[in-house]
Amino acid sequence: MHPDFQGRGYGAALLDELARVGRALGLEQLHLTVRGATGTEGFYERHGYRIMARLPDVIRLAPDDTREEIYMVARL
Repeated sequence: MHPDFQGRGYGAALLDELARVGRALGLEQLHLTVRGATGTEGFYERHGYRIMARLPDVIRLAPDDTREEIYMVARL
């Protein structure tokens, strides 16, 4: 999310609505992936997601810049 819009609760509201719709559809869990070294996994952990796996060096941003991919799950 653009920094000008961070901290206003928009992301939390979106995740709450996503969980509500998921439950209404009968889903048991939601999955997502995030790029490592961005700090976003902390945001998702605060909203009920758990880290299930980390795959190191699978995202290449530049020849000398690789990141991990983080798989996260929220049980509904």
